[in-house]
Amino acid sequence: MGLIDDFLPCFEFYERHEGVIAAPRSRLFAIIPTLTVADDLIVRALLTIRDAPARLIGKVSTKPFGLYRFTLLAQNENEMVFGLCGRFWRADFGLIGIENGAAFKAFREPGVPKLLMSFSMETIEGGATRVITETRVHCPDAPAKCAFAPYWFVIRGASGIIRRRMLSTIARRAKMG
Repeated sequence: MGLIDDFLPCFEFYERHEGVIAAPRSRLFAIIPTLTVADDLIVRALLTIRDAPARLIGKVSTKPFGLYRFTLLAQNENEMVFGLCGRFWRADFGLIGIENGAAFKAFREPGVPKLLMSFSMETIEGGATRVITETRVHCPDAPAKCAFAPYWFVIRGASGIIRRRMLSTIARRAKMG
């Protein structure tokens, strides 16, 4: 049981990806919070496509959607957990600011899902690190679930690509020193 279970033990939507990176956890912990869409052309392209509806209605941010929008909820020697609350199916994501882990746990607005993304790490033979990224989404009620489910169906493939590309970026940046 990790931090992810402390923050979002119940969820309706889920994905998990993992990779082995030839670097110690300490280096990876320094890299993960600095990830941006600029790190990867494919991620940038996918998020630009996702931002297209907001651009059409004039509500796009000057920066594409990315990890910077998430709140670091907690971390320990093995895991970092980031959270986000919003109506993600809306063109502008319908984000609601969450200040910290306690606020994320306490958040209970009808119709507004909670999304949690974690990076857990385990040292394996030879000093490499297994990095697992999990994404969980909890919808507090039936209307939120009915609104989120079609959105998840559409974006899940791209979300998986983004998570796998994030792992590749972490590995590439770790190798660079």
